[in-house]
Amino acid sequence: MNTNDLHNAPKKLPFEVPDGYFEQLEKQIHERVAEPESMVKWLSVRWAAVPAFVLLLATTVWITYQKTPQQNAATIIAEVPTNEVIAYLETMELTDEEIASLSRTPEKLLHATPHLEEMELPEEDLDFLLELYDMKETI
Repeated sequence: MNTNDLHNAPKKLPFEVPDGYFEQLEKQIHERVAEPESMVKWLSVRWAAVPAFVLLLATTVWITYQKTPQQNAATIIAEVPTNEVIAYLETMELTDEEIASLSRTPEKLLHATPHLEEMELPEEDLDFLLELYDMKETI
């Protein structure tokens, strides 16, 4: 094919565009893409409801927390029976000083408790205590 043939070919387009097509095109695109007005209102209501829900949840948690009685450690420990505390301390290998350091007045406990060496026990009582605590072999 010669390039001269292309220059001599008729310049008519094979397709026709309806009248006013391009003038209407922008409007048609906006109508298809635009969200309905009710959807926009619903989204704005939903975003306004989020902070309200968070505030309601925080208030509920705060009120619930305020109603629960708060117990401090001293109250909880005071509820433990004395015999359980004694049993626990007997299983622990604590010195007199360590036990006394837990008291408000450790000096009174340390000076008020006689040491084994200072105690005057009859031989039978001493043997009984050594047997009771399985310490007979250690001496």
